Amino acid sequence: MNFTLSETREPGTYKPVLAGDRRTAIVICPQCGSRLHLSPHIVLDNGVVTPSVVCRPPCEFHEFITLDGWR
Repeated sequence: MNFTLSETREPGTYKPVLAGDRRTAIVICPQCGSRLHLSPHIVLDNGVVTPSVVCRPPCEFHEFITLDGWR
């Protein structure tokens, strides 16, 4: 599933952030709109996030995602 870069908090979008000196992102769950910090994940140079992203219960979102336009 691809997430798009956005400064707004719309489902299915992300915003780059710094966690210490490491670049990561905050994503907005496309199912429930929850804000999820990817600091425990690795974002590869091509935007692929590993491991898969899991939202908080009761939301059932669980996907491998890519951050479109990640640089």
